[in-house]
Amino acid sequence: MSEEEDCVLLDDDKNYKSITTVVYVNILAKIDFEVHISLQMKSIFYWINFYQKLVTILLL
Repeated sequence: MSEEEDCVLLDDDKNYKSITTVVYVNILAKIDFEVHISLQMKSIFYWINFYQKLVTILLL
C-alpha cells in the first residue's frame, strides 16, 4: 500500500465503517438473519423503555 492509499483510507473512514457494517450484516444474514432481527428489536425496545423511564424521572 502506498502512502496515498493510506490517506484515502483515512479520509474515507466513515465509508469504510459503513461498508464494514454492510459486510457484517450480510454475514449475519447468511448465518441467521431472524435471530439478528429479533435481537435488534429487543435492543430498540430496551432503549425506548429506557428513554420513557428517563423522561418520567425528569418530569417528576
